[in-house]
Amino acid sequence: MKKAASVQKSSREIVRPQLPVSRRIQQPISQPLRVAASKSGNARAPASHSRATSRRSGASASRHLYRASRSRGGVKLREEAISGYRLPFTQQPPSQVSEPSAHLSDLEEQLCSQEISRLLNMEAIEPAVDSDLQFLSSFFIIKKSSGGCRFILNLKNLNRFITAPHFKLEDWKTVIRLISPGDYLASIDLRDAYFLIPVHQNDRKYLRFHFRGVLFQFRVLLFSLASAYIFTKVL
Repeated sequence: MKKAASVQKSSREIVRPQLPVSRRIQQPISQPLRVAASKSGNARAPASHSRATSRRSGASASRHLYRASRSRGGVKLREEAISGYRLPFTQQPPSQVSEPSAHLSDLEEQLCSQEISRLLNMEAIEPAVDSDLQFLSSFFIIKKSSGGCRFILNLKNLNRFITAPHFKLEDWKTVIRLISPGDYLASIDLRDAYFLIPVHQNDRKYLRFHFRGVLFQFRVLLFSLASAYIFTKVL
């Protein structure tokens, strides 16, 4: 016992040598790590808040870049969407005054008659007068998955003279980058949406067809046109 007490007394009498001022400054000061806990007691709450802030900032930046990319060249497209879309020809197509033969059954001809009447009422097509520079195309009818039929002008021959540049079609990945927590989403189905874009008066002669001895021409954008991507650009 005396020996243990002596050792303890000796240890208390030991005085640690003072470091020089220069060395004390160089020594790192060790402090306990303090983490601000949230009211719920979750010590990682500040990090979660930081991630949420980053997501909102990223979504805002994505919106800005998206709008900037869509605005490049968008002014011209919007002007054409109002004054009339000009067909982007690689070269002037030769006149095609004789219409390619189209073989329709009695039922298909009846359906075409109904669709042509509907297009006339919508002012998507109009009667035309024969000219030397016109381009006639055949047509056919297809059934839509939602019911009913769709009149298709076969522009296969005309599309060989149309510029069809590559463009990026936005998908669900783009949508995810543009939304933030708390946003609401809605789906809008535009019926006959391509018909919202008028075709310039001087280019309608390339979108003509005959039906039962009457010459018609399209006044609006067609789904079968190779450069119909303009509709996506305008949106």
